Amino acid sequence: MRPWLLKCRLPAFFRFRGKHDRRRQAGFSLVEMLVSLAILAVLILVLAALSTQSEQMWRQGENQKQYREKARATLDYMGRELRLAVLGADPAKTGLEFVINPSGVNQSNFPNSFFWQAPIATDSTYGNMAEVGYFVRWTGTQPNLCRFFVNPSAPGSSSKYLIYTSNAWVTDSLLTAVAPATSTSHYQGLFLENVIGLWVQGYNVDGSAYGGDSKGVTPNQLPASVEIALAFLDASTVAHLQTATATQIQTLSQSYPPSGSPPSASAAAEQFLTHLRTSLPLIASGAAIIGIRVNLENYR
Repeated sequence: MRPWLLKCRLPAFFRFRGKHDRRRQAGFSLVEMLVSLAILAVLILVLAALSTQSEQMWRQGENQKQYREKARATLDYMGRELRLAVLGADPAKTGLEFVINPSGVNQSNFPNSFFWQAPIATDSTYGNMAEVGYFVRWTGTQPNLCRFFVNPSAPGSSSKYLIYTSNAWVTDSLLTAVAPATSTSHYQGLFLENVIGLWVQGYNVDGSAYGGDSKGVTPNQLPASVEIALAFLDASTVAHLQTATATQIQTLSQSYPPSGSPPSASAAAEQFLTHLRTSLPLIASGAAIIGIRVNLENYR
């Protein structure tokens, strides 16, 4: 054999591959595969959780947006009725009254309420002056905004139309009779679900705070304007309320505005929501507030 042939090296393709060479070319081991699958599973779980959370936040935002639109429509309706409030041709000689949180209504049962009279009766057989009002009613863990509305009736024929009976035309028993908002009454009086707070503040023509009761003013007169604020929860948050939490929210809504604070319905609602975020952050994430200010046409 020629000497130069002995010095030649075969290309790598033709070399003999031994046992160890084949093992090095075999690919991933079982342990490596399991570790990779475990990491992939963790990533999938993290992405799924993020996707679910994002979907829940989007859905909650959409629910609040839709409910805010309903609340705005509700306030507009209330404003139209309130704008027509009257006290009669001679307020000093009538029993007509505009009142916020009247003494005849137990604040523990109905913590937020206001009432008045307006010529908006749906049955004008005995006149057009109807009794009107709104209040928050809690039924267990379900908070609702209810509407009090009583058409005029023949004198002595109705125990509900007591418009000229001082301190008796709006009471707990009348609110329960007129607007029970229960399934057995076919939700009579129910106006808007999931409302946890209602704040009302009247203002005189000079911008000063109105006393809250037209009969507490001399002469008996309406406020020049009224500010209304609502606080509400989305349906999914209300569905998960516990009795203790519902009671805590009711108590909290009654503590605003605190004594000595500036008289503003919107400020009271903001303070309430701020406190709610501190004491019940999960509940507060599903809460929102909305307000309106109404100028009364018959102020004088």
